[in-house]
Amino acid sequence: MSVSHAERARRAVAARAARIAATRPTTRPGSEHTSFRVGDRVRVARTTGSAGTWSRYAGRNGVVVAVNRQTFPNGLEYVEVGVSWAPGADLARTATDAWFRVDELEARS
Repeated sequence: MSVSHAERARRAVAARAARIAATRPTTRPGSEHTSFRVGDRVRVARTTGSAGTWSRYAGRNGVVVAVNRQTFPNGLEYVEVGVSWAPGADLARTATDAWFRVDELEARS
């Protein structure tokens, strides 16, 4: 008995979702949702240890130029925020200097 193409595709998607769930965490506490929008002013303020590459950004101020959301097969959402240190007049065309999790940033006025 042969399996239809649609059934093979459904099984492949289910197997991939299971591999993703089993091999890596899909989200971290504090990075599921955000109220940051493009144009918001932020400050880098990590709550966890600031060792390694990210320690050079501690305390820097910037502007949100991108907000990326990814929804995983298990329904969890992961959010990363792109920050620019010297944004241009057109935020939509400004390059992102660094990416941060939501819990690594705090809003500033």
